[in-house]
Amino acid sequence: MHPEPGGLGAHVANAGYMVADHSLKAARLLSFRLMQFNLVVSTLPGAFRQRQLGYVDALVMVQGLVEGASP
Repeated sequence: MHPEPGGLGAHVANAGYMVADHSLKAARLLSFRLMQFNLVVSTLPGAFRQRQLGYVDALVMVQGLVEGASP
């Protein structure tokens, strides 16, 4: 886990893999304000080649880590 590249994005955590609960808790403990999920796989035709479903979409999503604050 590390900050997003670029000084103005340093409040956003970035990780190469996700275990949702663990990563979100760890990012909060490290004082990140937002978690960016760079490759969230959906089940619609598109960008990611899933072994059983074939090509599915890949989405970029974010999850706020600070209650009451907007990203």
